[in-house]
Amino acid sequence: YEDMMSLQTNGIDSFMFGNEGDRPYILKASNETLSAMSFVIGQLKKEIKIPFGVNYLWDPVATVSLATASGADFAREVFTGVYDSDMGLWEPKAAEALKLRSDLGNKKLKQTPLKTGGLLIRHHHRRRPWGLHLRLFQRDSC
Repeated sequence: YEDMMSLQTNGIDSFMFGNEGDRPYILKASNETLSAMSFVIGQLKKEIKIPFGVNYLWDPVATVSLATASGADFAREVFTGVYDSDMGLWEPKAAEALKLRSDLGNKKLKQTPLKTGGLLIRHHHRRRPWGLHLRLFQRDSC
């Protein structure tokens, strides 16, 4: 709470709630963590004065769901591609995430993909049809 208030008071443009410390990562959101994140954001919502976003690693559908439930301005996640990862083969569900956003009527939600958002994606390789794996690294622009 104190960090959030300090960030807002000192001119930050926006901030994001995420489950970065939720280890080991899994490819589908757990109901418990998703519920806990929704509860915490709901408790803090009345004090949030700037745009905020959410990210549930590595589940874009859960991210859109959490964003809609919490009234977030943006959802940040990897939405497309197929990846070999330390968690196994991973295929984000872009179509399901977009359909959910539409079905929930959340037209204001901006979906910001991690892979083009300037963050470093560690330990994930985009799967190529010919078997070559490309490691995705981008400079941190935040």
